[in-house]
Amino acid sequence: MSVQKYPKITLVTVCYNHAKYVAETIESVLSQQYPNLEYIVIDDGSTDNSWDIIQKYKEKLTLCEHLDGYRDTPTTALSYGLNKGAGEIMGWLNSDDILLPGSLFRVAQIFTDNKDVRWFTGVANTINSDSQLVGTQMYLKNKYDFLIGDWRIIQQESTFWCRSLWKEAGNMLCEAWAFDTELWTRFFMLTDHYHARVSIGAFRKGMQSKSVSDQHLFLNPNKKCLRKMRKHTSLEDRMLSVIYWICKKILWPLLSIIPTRFYRFIPVLKIFVYKTIEYSFIEKKWVTGSCHPFRGH
Repeated sequence: MSVQKYPKITLVTVCYNHAKYVAETIESVLSQQYPNLEYIVIDDGSTDNSWDIIQKYKEKLTLCEHLDGYRDTPTTALSYGLNKGAGEIMGWLNSDDILLPGSLFRVAQIFTDNKDVRWFTGVANTINSDSQLVGTQMYLKNKYDFLIGDWRIIQQESTFWCRSLWKEAGNMLCEAWAFDTELWTRFFMLTDHYHARVSIGAFRKGMQSKSVSDQHLFLNPNKKCLRKMRKHTSLEDRMLSVIYWICKKILWPLLSIIPTRFYRFIPVLKIFVYKTIEYSFIEKKWVTGSCHPFRGH
């Protein structure tokens, strides 16, 4: 892909009192040297020296801004930053997490090679407080997983989407907490979710992370998001979700031995397939396909 053809990517980082990690987060993005990047970093009223650290990168950032006052949630700052950008591809990265080397180039290539993909998630990676990789897992999720309450996990650090989808979904984050899950429910109502077997980002597990230190903040909002999704889902899809639950919870051993190629003979099962993105070494490009939802991942 020529430099002129790299799609513009808008990436936003919002920082609140993450002085220990924010420099590593920023470096993980800038070190990739992606040629058409809008990187927006917002300090959301930090009381430590996070803002001093962020300002050291001011000349390399598209926007570097400090918001006065305290907000209980980063949603305001994130929505502000995401809407400040103009990139056709979007995402955000928390100020204690990282992008893995070369990930922005892979994101760009996936969207360029597959025009039907409007949002996708890569492999879920986890690092510890010393930035050592401690976990790698491929989670496959479709809207029926969410409709039956199985929302764990679409890793936000490894998820990117098109700006057109963001606008169609309301171009803002709505929940104080579990706002990523809430956004995914809106995306599910509009288009298919794709999964790429490639590493994009990594979540830092530790007490500095709200989703680890204050899990109670997320549980009820997640349930609320899923109830709202079910309420606005068609009767047909709600009925299909019941069939999906039966298949996944009860008939899994039987369905796991059915080859994917036989799905065409069982129409109802074809609906549940996971959309996947794999690299074709023959075609030398990322191509889309489908994956058996009842086989072990």
